[in-house]
Amino acid sequence: MNLHRSEISRRWAAILARLKETQHIIALSVFLILSMWYLFGAVNITIPTVISLLYIFKYQQAFRLRDVLRISLRMTVLCGAAIVCWVNLPLCILGNLAVPLGLVYSLSDRFTPKAYYIYVMEFVFLEMLPVSGSAILTRFFALFYGLLVFAAAFYCYARRAKRRRHYGTVRKGMKTLATQLENRALGTPDDGLAQTLATLCAHMSHVVYTSRNTRFLATGYGKINYLFLLFFQRMAYCLAHFFPAGQTLAPQDASYLRQLSCLLAALETKLDPPHSQQLLRRLQFLQDTCALSSPAGTEAMAEALALLVDALEEMAHTPMDQAMTHWPLLSEERKTLDGLFQFHRFQSRFAIRLAVVLCLSFTFVYLTQWPFAYWYPMTVFLMLMPYAEESAARINNRVLGNLLGLLMTALLLSLFHSLPAYVFLVALMTCLMYYVPLTSTSMSTYGTCYGMILAILLVDIRLAIGLRLAYVAMAAVTAWTANRFLFPITEPGQVRDSLQTLLETDARMLAELQEMLSSNSSRHSFRQYLIRSNMLTQEMETLLAGSPSTAAHTLLLHLLPLQRKLSTELELLASYVHDHPGRFLPEQRGELRTLFSSLQKTLQALEQGSSPAPVPAPLPSLSKEQVYFHTLLSNCVETLEDTRALLLCRFACAKRAGLISCSH
Repeated sequence: MNLHRSEISRRWAAILARLKETQHIIALSVFLILSMWYLFGAVNITIPTVISLLYIFKYQQAFRLRDVLRISLRMTVLCGAAIVCWVNLPLCILGNLAVPLGLVYSLSDRFTPKAYYIYVMEFVFLEMLPVSGSAILTRFFALFYGLLVFAAAFYCYARRAKRRRHYGTVRKGMKTLATQLENRALGTPDDGLAQTLATLCAHMSHVVYTSRNTRFLATGYGKINYLFLLFFQRMAYCLAHFFPAGQTLAPQDASYLRQLSCLLAALETKLDPPHSQQLLRRLQFLQDTCALSSPAGTEAMAEALALLVDALEEMAHTPMDQAMTHWPLLSEERKTLDGLFQFHRFQSRFAIRLAVVLCLSFTFVYLTQWPFAYWYPMTVFLMLMPYAEESAARINNRVLGNLLGLLMTALLLSLFHSLPAYVFLVALMTCLMYYVPLTSTSMSTYGTCYGMILAILLVDIRLAIGLRLAYVAMAAVTAWTANRFLFPITEPGQVRDSLQTLLETDARMLAELQEMLSSNSSRHSFRQYLIRSNMLTQEMETLLAGSPSTAAHTLLLHLLPLQRKLSTELELLASYVHDHPGRFLPEQRGELRTLFSSLQKTLQALEQGSSPAPVPAPLPSLSKEQVYFHTLLSNCVETLEDTRALLLCRFACAKRAGLISCSH
């Protein structure tokens, strides 16, 4: 009995916690639906759904007026495009091809696959219920009203969460790293802190990547996150190689790590420039008065802490929204019109698939003019996802959710028969929709019930249920066919492509290292390769996590930590070569270029699926003052040799399992 009560109490606590977490979303959604229904009529009832989803996608980000205005302008243009599509059949076909194609290609890629979603959803949902004449102006007013409510809610939530959100990932990283340093000083286990820090670094790479525009790699906010990202990666590497977990440290090393831990813990709460400057002085005093027992460890720690100083100084004077014009985007990273027809690219394949499906489904709606025919394009849009596996799961969820929703509708409408009761049910379904996860079957169930309650205001319930079943069946067949035959993107195929791109990116980083040794060139290309490497590693980790366990997948999961280690070592080598050009004699530069060229050829051979010879063991002769660089170099060669051995084993397993062809 006590166990039963405990389980009830636990579940009730979970329900209350979820309700507290979503109460602002539910309140906004209910307010929007009821007020917009009253002010602008049922023909604009799809706008609250779009605005609510926009708020869900954006509320955890920082409020910036420029971003809100850009979103509002884009959504206003899409509202006009949705209206134009109903002028005649040619415009319907052209609009439903061009708009999804342009949105997916320009906004999404392999690292941000669903950036298109809210905008294409607006286009689809507004096109579902066409308007003409004076109702066009009413629709624009309804959209402006919804955007105004969104901006107000977004601003209020951002003000309330400002302290917690301001460089929140950096603060978490400081806290995690401080705890890790304290544990190393005491000789106690990390308890997963290294993995937590790696996850935070992956998120920061995503922040840097998404801050780019069409010309530059990052904004000021992205640049600062990039510097902190490098700091955390270097500190993680320093701890792993100079102070391994479980090792008893020398007294001076333990004392140094404890003092540094206190400083980083203080930075977690005092990251703002006025406070951080005081902590920087304490950090400088620590470096001036204390040292580690290992000369290589001392230099590694100094290189990492120099980045921390740079990041904190950048915070003091770099505007967050300013584009970093001295960090130009590589030409290969820019999206051009001819890239749309490069069908091996992720965004091109999905853009064409989504555009063709929406064009066909809305053309069907335009030609037939059947009652509620818009349920067909709406449902097929919600089912169609970039990856075939995810789309198959969505098809199952939508079909099951619609069946359960129809049963729920029949039950509720047998009990309630008045308009006030219908309004109450619409509000209730709205609360339930945004209480449950967005991609769950429950969301489809409550959404179906919501739509059916509105539908029975116009037609008989039996007709509405029959039409709903027919359109859902048509949508499921269309989505399945498109995912199967129209430029499909599968997770195993994307993993293969990501692995090849990852090896190619490593090879390019080695080419940049050779260029730095020759001319001491800038590091802006290397920055982009490093971020790409981090993003590819994270993408592969995500894709493999949902894949069935096979020998090849297990080997790839073992490869990813090696890849993170290799990219960090290449970044450290590049930073050392760039920052200390005078430490290398001409003959040493030549020997290093030869070594890096050999490493690059090894990676290129692995990328092509061939079997390269072992990584060359002899290293260039370096002076005693270069012991840190020599340590990095030998570690990098060892990591690449481990990668080579693992990938050759992976190729053999994958070929036996039929995951790759002999050409790869």
